[in-house]
Amino acid sequence: MEVYKNVLSPETLQRCLMEYESIKDKEVWTTSSKFWHDNVKKGTYGLITIADMSHNLSLLVMEEVKHLLPKEYKGVNFTFQVWDRLSGLGWHNDNVPPFAATLYLNDNWDINFGGVFLWKKDKSDREFNAIQPTENMLVLNDKKEWHSVTPISPTANISRITIQLWGD
Repeated sequence: MEVYKNVLSPETLQRCLMEYESIKDKEVWTTSSKFWHDNVKKGTYGLITIADMSHNLSLLVMEEVKHLLPKEYKGVNFTFQVWDRLSGLGWHNDNVPPFAATLYLNDNWDINFGGVFLWKKDKSDREFNAIQPTENMLVLNDKKEWHSVTPISPTANISRITIQLWGD
């Protein structure tokens, strides 16, 4: 797992936030319940809503993060993800795509709201790493490491907003 801070320019980060704001109330969203495997949903009860990022913004973000990504992939799919109360991810590894990455958009995420990213090298490991979501931070998983996201607290007063990158 690789963690990179301040990956987008302030202008591109602002464009991501503006695009999210422009689509958040539109009928362009799907949910994690429609296509995520049961092991990913294990131990969580909330839904993650997902929408595609526009092509133009995807190109702009790609230009700024491509030097951080593995060299061998055909393309990258960019989606916005909104993590509402009780949503999270059970322990799993992304064993299909060449890589997956998460870019955090919230400007100040309260650690008491949950949504903490956890990872470990192997499924049987008893120790793991944890990192608090931080604005403009990218977490890259290109080694198929096991990971999880702690559930969002039922008392959280904001949603956890991310951009997910999937290599293919």
